[in-house]
Parts: sequence; structure tokens; C-alpha cells
Amino acid sequence: MDIKKCKQPGDNHSYHQLQSELFGFTFAPPQYSRDRILMANNMSLYYDPLNPTWCEYPDWFAVVGLSESLVDLPRKQGYYTWQEGRRPAMVMEFLPSQDESAKQPSSPQQPTAWEVYEQILGIPFYVIFDYTTNSLQLFKLLGDRYQKQELNNNQFWFPGLDLGLGLWSGEYQGLKRFWLRWYDSRGHWIPLPEELPSDTSASVSVEDSQPSQTPSKLGQHLQQLGIVTHKI
Repeated sequence: MDIKKCKQPGDNHSYHQLQSELFGFTFAPPQYSRDRILMANNMSLYYDPLNPTWCEYPDWFAVVGLSESLVDLPRKQGYYTWQEGRRPAMVMEFLPSQDESAKQPSSPQQPTAWEVYEQILGIPFYVIFDYTTNSLQLFKLLGDRYQKQELNNNQFWFPGLDLGLGLWSGEYQGLKRFWLRWYDSRGHWIPLPEELPSDTSASVSVEDSQPSQTPSKLGQHLQQLGIVTHKI
């Protein structure tokens, strides 16, 4: 499988941005504090110190267990894996089925995105979501090769993160559709700010098909939550 090389600013449309914002609220591994988690979209991922301009551009990726607090780090314009000393825990691509440009071969000199994630960086999980058909594929690194994982009702549990990923049917920022969303060990969706109940018994299960109300004014929260939205 071959993913397009570093995309240019403006390639992503509103779905990509909204999906990343939703992750900013719901990707919350309980063993890591927020300031030790980097979530990024529209950020170049550099992987080869011998060819420092070579990069991939995943639609979203997350790095957990940062050695320094995000509060103490400069605003990042790209993630250089050989400088940071920590690889992403996962990368995601949001690919429409009709987008043939995302499958074009890379240049002869550079490896494909699949090879970068699998063989060069050894990223534990690679997630591909076709948002036009709501088709979710998840690959886990076993040894030195990705193997496609079986999903249970479009859900997958990540033991190392103590989080699960699933498809949620709901309304977000005025857009009703299926979204990727994280859930906790009790099977409840990680709440968005406006879903936080005064009564904790009101938490929503992943089996609950009722869409949530749209959250308002997200931007001021995103930096606090560690989501980076640079366009490179």
C-alpha cells in the first residue's frame, strides 16, 4: 500500500480538521497526563536524518510519554523523530475511496509511506479510514510487518493505551455522520466538553446510537489539550 508523499497545505478539507479536533478531546490515555501527549494534524513527520527533508504527512498522529511537558516545548513546525527520540504510537490516514492521488507511487529515491511507518519508524499501529464509505482498517506491527486486525463491530481496543477506537454516529460541529472516536475501559465514549454530565450516571455507552449535541467554541481548548494544527 502506498500513501502520497508530504501533502501541501490546503489538501485537507473540513472533515479532516474536525476529525482531528474531535480526537483532541477524546484521545485521553489515562496513564499519560495531557501535557505529555502530542497530537498532530497537518504536521510533517520527518524520519531520515541522512535525508532530512524527506517526510510523511499523516492526517493525524499521536506521540505519548513525552520526556518534557508540552508547556515547556517550542511550538512545533514538524516532528523530527531522530531529534525527539520517540516515535508516534500510531498514525492515521483519512482517505476518500475516489482519491486516487493518495495511492500514486512515491519517487524512486524515497520509500513509500507504508515502508516508512512499518520498517523505518516501526510505528505500532497504522489506521486507515475511508470517510466516504465509513470503512475502517487497522494494522498492527507484529515483528517487522503490519498485519491487518479483526475489528469487533468496527471497534478495537489498545491495551497499551487503555483506550478503544470505534465508529460513533453523531453530530459534531453541525455535521452529522460517522466519526472515529475513543472510548474508555467501561465502554463509554470519552466525553466532549458539552457532554460532561453533572450526574456521572449519564455517561454514554458505545452501544448508544443517539447522536450527541454539537459542542461549541472548540478552538480555545485545543492548545490546552495538546492538539497541534499547523499547516506546513
